[in-house]
Amino acid sequence: GLWLISSKNIHVDTGAKIQPKMAPDLKTLASRIDSLESSNIKDDAKIRDIFVDLARIRLDAEANGDASTTGLVDDQRKRLRLHPPHLSILSRICMTWRLVLTMVVTAAGCFMLFLLSPLRLTHPLLRRLGVPNGLLPLDLCGLLWAKSVLAAAGVHVKFVGEDASIWSRASHGIVVYNHASNLDPFIVRAACGWHRAPKFVGKKVLFAVPVFGWSAAATGHIPINRGDRTKSIDTLNERVVGIMNKWGRSVAISPEGTRTKDGHLVLPFKKGVFHLSQRARAPLFPIVVRGAFSIYPPERAFATTGVVTVRMLDVQPCHENNGDTSVPVTDQARMELQKVYLEQMSRHREEDQAGPMPLWKWICDACFVSAMLWIYFHVGRGCISILSIVGVEGAGIAVFFAVATVTISLMAHHFL
Repeated sequence: GLWLISSKNIHVDTGAKIQPKMAPDLKTLASRIDSLESSNIKDDAKIRDIFVDLARIRLDAEANGDASTTGLVDDQRKRLRLHPPHLSILSRICMTWRLVLTMVVTAAGCFMLFLLSPLRLTHPLLRRLGVPNGLLPLDLCGLLWAKSVLAAAGVHVKFVGEDASIWSRASHGIVVYNHASNLDPFIVRAACGWHRAPKFVGKKVLFAVPVFGWSAAATGHIPINRGDRTKSIDTLNERVVGIMNKWGRSVAISPEGTRTKDGHLVLPFKKGVFHLSQRARAPLFPIVVRGAFSIYPPERAFATTGVVTVRMLDVQPCHENNGDTSVPVTDQARMELQKVYLEQMSRHREEDQAGPMPLWKWICDACFVSAMLWIYFHVGRGCISILSIVGVEGAGIAVFFAVATVTISLMAHHFL
């Protein structure tokens, strides 16, 4: 069947296989969107309400195999983009300063992690001695680095409810989170704390970035080739499952597959996470991040300051077949997690806007970032002194950097 939507009229073809109650709901929602557009009022609260209603219709249609309705909902969603607040000139100047500071802290921290990566060799022994993942040396260094990046960016993570200890009954699993900003991996790593130190699955292009990509590869994070579906599946099935089963590690993946462009959940979730869960027999550890889009939308060069809210949800066990053989187990798990996230997003709407940073947090962050920069500076100076002693000067360092960059980029391109 065919759905035709103009600005204020919806025609439903009588041959369409659509649930009887869906058409009035869609007509009402389309009318509400028209009213918002005609009024030229940027009311994000109303936009979120409409999105939740549309998403519920989409989930029902997806469960019923109604592709025409899901297509209609996706078309209407394009009209529901959120509107981040306009920045003043002073805010933009401050944002630029924090961008530079964050880039320095990020690069210096990556270099430090790269230098410390041989500590991974001690991890098998420490595990035998009873040291859990999350308290291993490189895990703690990674946690400090993530927190220092957030402090430099002026972003504070506030927990609502329990922390990552809520997942303690499961030895390892897959940390899933809604992806709203480029700071999300740092937010998730800080939220997991010392209870979990998940390895992130990221695009292979990130691993070709000088220093950042080197440290990511050296510390055990997992590149994935999203442009090649076969290689992506092989990576998930072999490397990721191997890391979880051999070392008891958790991994972190966004089921949305990409960062949201409009501030809402990206639906439908990708299937790879749920295939991975089934293959590894690993539970899901859901994290809901609120407020990240409001401070760091895609069109903005960097984040504004603010308090981001994080909720750790109960463990979602590896999905078992509920008797409905017509729907694959992975699809059942995917649709169930979509409902969990949608219900969370429909509550506590005040958390969608990041809160203001308290003064005490500004002071603590300034001291923390200053201390980390002092450490990075003296470590870097020490490395330069060692290189000078062995006869490597600035030109030699530049040549090494260039050769390493090209070599790793080629390896990332050809072997991932």
